[in-house]
Amino acid sequence: MPLEAIIFDFDGVIGDTSRFNINAMKSVFERKNLNFSDEVYENYFTGRTLKNALDLFLSSIKRENEIDEFITLKKEHDKYFADETKIYPDAYEFIRKYKNSLRMAVATGSRPIHLDLFFKKYSLENIFESIVTSQDTPNGKPHPDGYLLSLKKLNLHCGEAVVIEDTLLGIKSAKAAGIKCIAVTNTYSREKLLEADLIVDKLTEKMVDSYLLDLRKAV
Repeated sequence: MPLEAIIFDFDGVIGDTSRFNINAMKSVFERKNLNFSDEVYENYFTGRTLKNALDLFLSSIKRENEIDEFITLKKEHDKYFADETKIYPDAYEFIRKYKNSLRMAVATGSRPIHLDLFFKKYSLENIFESIVTSQDTPNGKPHPDGYLLSLKKLNLHCGEAVVIEDTLLGIKSAKAAGIKCIAVTNTYSREKLLEADLIVDKLTEKMVDSYLLDLRKAV
């Protein structure tokens, strides 16, 4: 089946949100007398929804009954989201290049308010035909729920879409949904993204165009 749509992850693909997420969680952890280290961020939070990450982390320290309080504290930082995040220049160029020739969607573990603020900031409100967030599916990545729902909303078969991801959990999610996946090295090195069908440093690389062209010619 020829390619009809691109489904983007958001954090680490379109939006460089790491500064906001790290600063916000450091603040939350400090208020809860915990240390938010780089190791905690990478092992528990990268690629997961906030709820799934906190479920996993708080269970590991036997404080899972505090999850609602952690989430409430994190939400207090939403007002800083637009100021502390930026768009990846190659993603912006890529979106502008293909927005009139391929359908576009987003499937992310982020919350709707973050996407609303970000897309408004960069005038992307009318680009994406379908947006699936953490509030739309019960299971976050690596479960395929988000991408399966995206396909359903687009009324497409898995062979008619390609996913762009930046984490192994996201790649596994796309693969579990039966969708080919391009990985970009914004968050992890190539060695940690080997399950992707194509790995690039920037979405503006010529090999991305060639790969998409081949998918569009598929029978």
